[in-house]
Amino acid sequence: MGTLFAVVAMTPSLLPRDWLYQGLVSGISGALGYGVGVALARVLRLYAAFPGFAADPRSRIWNLWGYIDARDGALAVRLALESDLRGFEAFIIASPDTVLERPSAELVAEYFPDVPVTRPIEGRETLLSIDKARRLLGYDPQHTWRDEV
Repeated sequence: MGTLFAVVAMTPSLLPRDWLYQGLVSGISGALGYGVGVALARVLRLYAAFPGFAADPRSRIWNLWGYIDARDGALAVRLALESDLRGFEAFIIASPDTVLERPSAELVAEYFPDVPVTRPIEGRETLLSIDKARRLLGYDPQHTWRDEV
């Protein structure tokens, strides 16, 4: 968003450009760029808390220990907007792993022993099925909290 406003700030739409218009566009561009930086820093600080979830896995059971990196969320939105899909489709967009270091199959066995498992669960694989988004959108999440901590 900040980049869009930076381009607008440097691309004349009216000449001579008056000081008010230039000031507004430049100010908005700077504010949005700052906001994106603050948001990214906040996300990275949030990841610092992830290793602590191991002490109480139930604290994250509400979403099956899943999460989404904002960059991968933005990727999914872009892929959906650029797709040839028509009508309505619902997708689960999540990171490919969980917030815990424990294997996902072990978590399922401990916390959901009576729930049928439809296929083998590998490693720390997310328990939120992102298969449809992978198949229809080409969604391939690239960012994991483990790379940021």
